[in-house]
Amino acid sequence: MKDIKFYINFAIFLLLVLINQCNNASIGKYERFTGDQGLYSSKDDVEILTIDNFKEAITNSGKAWIVEFYNSWCGFCQKFAPSWKKFATDVKDWRDVVIVAAIDCSDDRNNPICREYEIMGYPTLRYFGEDFHESEKNYGSPMEKGVSAEDHKHDLLKKMISEQIQGRGQQFPNLLPYTASDVDDIFIKAASDVTNSIVILQEPGSLLGPEITMDLHRSSNIVTHYAFSNNTNLVTKLDAAKFPSVYLVNREKQFEHLSLYNTDKTSIIEVIKESLKHRHIELVLNQTSQGSSNTFEKKKDVNALIEKVKTMGDVVFQMDLETTLRYSLKREVGSSKYISGEKLEALKKYLHILTRYFPFGRAGKAFLNDVNNYVNSNSEVSGSEIAQMVAQAEREEANVFSTPKKWLGCQGSSDQYRRYPCGLWTMFHYLTVNVADYEQGIGGNNPRLALEAMHGYIKHFFGCAGCSSHFQEMAKRRELDKVSSFPDSILWLWMAHNEVNNRLSGDLSEDPEYPKIQFPSPTNCPSCRNADDTWNNSEGPTPKLSMQVWKDPITRPRRGYRRKLYRYKNDLLGKV
Repeated sequence: MKDIKFYINFAIFLLLVLINQCNNASIGKYERFTGDQGLYSSKDDVEILTIDNFKEAITNSGKAWIVEFYNSWCGFCQKFAPSWKKFATDVKDWRDVVIVAAIDCSDDRNNPICREYEIMGYPTLRYFGEDFHESEKNYGSPMEKGVSAEDHKHDLLKKMISEQIQGRGQQFPNLLPYTASDVDDIFIKAASDVTNSIVILQEPGSLLGPEITMDLHRSSNIVTHYAFSNNTNLVTKLDAAKFPSVYLVNREKQFEHLSLYNTDKTSIIEVIKESLKHRHIELVLNQTSQGSSNTFEKKKDVNALIEKVKTMGDVVFQMDLETTLRYSLKREVGSSKYISGEKLEALKKYLHILTRYFPFGRAGKAFLNDVNNYVNSNSEVSGSEIAQMVAQAEREEANVFSTPKKWLGCQGSSDQYRRYPCGLWTMFHYLTVNVADYEQGIGGNNPRLALEAMHGYIKHFFGCAGCSSHFQEMAKRRELDKVSSFPDSILWLWMAHNEVNNRLSGDLSEDPEYPKIQFPSPTNCPSCRNADDTWNNSEGPTPKLSMQVWKDPITRPRRGYRRKLYRYKNDLLGKV
């Protein structure tokens, strides 16, 4: 029984909300540690776009842009970012004709851009040509999301070739295959002072030639071409026996077959470079990256915040709940231009539980009621209208939100960790318990009320498309639709969260300061697990234990507890 009580106290994180007993001064102290930042910085070769420079950058720029629209809290975006950074570094010498960029849609200021360009999932890649201009339904060309930097590069090269086939992309060097049967036309479009050409013979479908052409395009003293091995006349003319083969051709139509010790791009460029060096021709190759900014002080501040929060134990902050709610309604729901049908029904269910069970004061309840009435009074609603309602509620004189729009308990060790996903899990754990407590008390007959609202929200509004798919699959496999009691609804979410933690343990999205564990940990509750690490049914997360927690007079989240929560807000964080 002693272990069970200990476990119950530890399980408080998943079952109720406690308000940190801190004052306004301490909140202010930590505000400066929790500023919004994206996944890219000045030390990367990714051009960072914002609402202030996005349209100016991509409109009639004379260069092509390939832009990642992302959310810094999205686990898939976090895993995607390293390959995007490497890709940008790999092609940084192409910046005079095509630029790799990114815009953070989790930044409130950028949200109008992401909404206007109908970004509904993250990450989303779009290509904007050199002559891009704004017009209705012109949101750029969708691009495939590769896995590696090499994938991104090949996808970009294919797009650039496609652009030239359609008569665009004239700022690029010629990326179309050389089709003449001899070398007579090699210098047709070259400047008069260009005396040498590189000719690459390769198998059809290979992107080696176009890639080397791009890597060498800044060398104005040579011209690069590639041809396919099925150009039999040219292959015969150059006496090529295997592919790829590389030749140096001069204006007198004399050619030299370069000996390749390896056939990868880097090795081939080295051979070309050495061959040209003998002819006193220097190539313009890679430039060094820009230096990084000093982030030591910020890292030190974040570490101080982490240690402070850790000493408080398993508490949840009103600041995190309110920041989650703001982001959810303003950014995710607000990103949808129009909401109707099944998506609208999901929004109605979500707003129903928020209106009744989110820990708000009078002004906050009135705000949620206004949003709820708007949604329930129309067969189609505007996401931007809901975002505007949140923006109005955020004004200081509205007295709706009692805390700053920052992360506190859900702040990660760096800005790409935790934050909104942590806040969303926390909010739904709280709502599940609060819904169950009240509905069970009045004889409610739908124990899935909170879970169905969560499922609908994640299916239709959660920005991380991969995360949404995983959750929907898990909900089906774990038979969410068969949850038959209110205690089991709490337990279902508890175990689902453990499954997600297990899947993401060791993932790139995992914060090293907050490892994704199975709750509760063996250290905090040794008797909760058997020797084979399975749950001990007598003390692990079972319906029986759920009921024990449910009946505990200290941890049970009664309506009176919610009133106490409001008093905490009034006393410590300003009137609501």
